[in-house]
Amino acid sequence: MAGHAAPNIVEDGLVFYQDAANLRSYPGSGTTTSNLIDKNITGTMSGTTFSSVNSGVLDFDGIDDDLEIPYNDIFNLCNITNFTINLFIKVEDFVDDYNAIVAQWQQNSTNDAYILANNSGKLTWVWGPYSTGTYLVQNSSTLTQNVWTMVSIVKEGSSHILYEDATQVASATNSGTKSANYKMQMGRYAATTAFLNAKIGPTQIYHKALSVQELKQNYNALKSRFT
Repeated sequence: MAGHAAPNIVEDGLVFYQDAANLRSYPGSGTTTSNLIDKNITGTMSGTTFSSVNSGVLDFDGIDDDLEIPYNDIFNLCNITNFTINLFIKVEDFVDDYNAIVAQWQQNSTNDAYILANNSGKLTWVWGPYSTGTYLVQNSSTLTQNVWTMVSIVKEGSSHILYEDATQVASATNSGTKSANYKMQMGRYAATTAFLNAKIGPTQIYHKALSVQELKQNYNALKSRFT
């Protein structure tokens, strides 16, 4: 796995890494993105555009943009004891409730797994095994518009912990599990019209719970690009 990801980030347990600044992840044109860990896992951009700012990021306009990646077992996080979703994001507008940043959610009870969302400006984690009607954990403070933030959800056992810039902002516990067989999306969930208005940089999924020190390692490895 070494050499596939950005220098100095944690690679142990890394199963998904997407970064538009890397030509192997996005070639600079077209609608296809690739997972740097497994190039056979590809996504399709719908409306989403490439922006050259910050060395290269994906731009979601909040109107009709998303990115969809066909189902793969690596996204079935509700059956995994420990995992981490970690990415850099610049939210540009608080458009609607539950603007999905990353989601596996079909809007039915069977395949409603998880949504990491900007919920009217607040970083929010919806966990299908807990409830399909409300969130499990949410930061009480709003994200700062037009400022890059590294956001993370870390699940370790029954603990679900939200972080911003490697600092814990909220947590909750739930030990529920389920198996979902649905695509992974960025920019919205299911067929909802609640589209995300934001730019998204490097996006990582780990099949392990990153420690605070490991989150800080990833933050420090990439922060110069986003400051």
